[in-house]
Amino acid sequence: LTRPRPIERAISSAGGLAWDEVDEGLMLRHFPGLFVCGEMLDWEAPTGGYLLTACLATGRAAGAAAREWALSLDLNDRINRSTDGLSFAPPFNRT
Repeated sequence: LTRPRPIERAISSAGGLAWDEVDEGLMLRHFPGLFVCGEMLDWEAPTGGYLLTACLATGRAAGAAAREWALSLDLNDRINRSTDGLSFAPPFNRT
């Protein structure tokens, strides 16, 4: 390493899932129960901590939405999801 790259080249990644593929809780529209965040999304910003901030903020938002989604499932749906090999079975007790 002899010097840092110019600021125009200092993007960590580009691309990801289109925003219209997720709902307001960052759940994939075509895969209910699968939530995304951070650089999984098509979101670009200049360097300086913006992507890190977006990763943390969208992670928190997706986690909160995932909890609400899991708590909204009834017991039979939870059991079916756990035996069908789908994404996950949320815990049975809400404490």
